[in-house]
Formats: sequence, C-alpha cells, structure tokens
Amino acid sequence: MYRVLARPLATALLAVGLIGLSSEAMAASKTVIHGSDCENNYPPNSSLGTDLYQSATGLRNGSTSWRYIVCPIPNVQGFSSGTLTDVDVAVYSTNPDMWCRVGSYDRYLSTGNVSALREANGTGNRNIDFGNPGLTSYYEGSFYVFCVLPAGGYIRSIAVDQN
Repeated sequence: MYRVLARPLATALLAVGLIGLSSEAMAASKTVIHGSDCENNYPPNSSLGTDLYQSATGLRNGSTSWRYIVCPIPNVQGFSSGTLTDVDVAVYSTNPDMWCRVGSYDRYLSTGNVSALREANGTGNRNIDFGNPGLTSYYEGSFYVFCVLPAGGYIRSIAVDQN
C-alpha cells in the first residue's frame, strides 16, 4: 500500500520543486558580455577612434591616450522594460583614474538615464562594481556601459543581472 502512494507523492513533490525552480530562474537573467563586444564611441577614422584591438582577452587600448568605449547590454526582456539588478565590469587598468558608467535609452535613443560614475580604484586587474545601479530600460529600450579606457587598458567582461 505504501508503494502505491509513494509514486504519486514523489511525482507531486517533484512537480512542486520544478515549479519553484522555474519561477526562481525567471526572477533574474544573468549574462556575461565579452569585452571584445565593446566598441569605440568615435568613428575609426577620427583621432580618438584608432588603436583598439579585440581579442580573446577583451578589448585593448593600444594607443598612447584615452579611448571612449561603449559596450551594449542586450535587454533580455525583449519588448518589455527591464531592470538591471547588478553590473560588474572586469578591467585591466594602467591608470587608477579609469572609470565607467551604466546607462539606458529608449528605443529611439532620445531619452535615457545614467548611473553614478565608478572608478577602477587602482591598477592591474580590477572589478568595477556597480551593485544595483537602479536602472530600468524604457519600452523596447536598451542598456549600455560607457568607459573611459586608458592607454594599455582592457575591458575584459561585463557581468549583468536583469529582470
């Protein structure tokens, strides 16, 4: 008799557990964006648009001066608005004054919001931690990271949580 009841009970518990896991998984979407997905904010033929190199280790500034970099963050919510709940930018910095910002735009790129500026605070491999930047994208909008990258610096990756 216990064997007859055990199978339906186990099936019911498994179903409840899977429902709990699926709602947990949908709560936040974790994404890692490779640094080589980032691009210069200026055209390649301008004086500020040269000497950026994409590689397996990220985006490197091979120039002797600062470069202005934009890294698009896909909105995992698609047509809906989404919220960034955590952003971390992994960098290699040769200058402690390197900094980044996180922002969002509407679908026409006419209205946007930006987070507070965050610095690398040192040289070498660093993590610029935004924590929860409190940014919500607009309907069909997008997110981005903007960094001022020193000579010899790298953007390695960007880790993002959104819901």
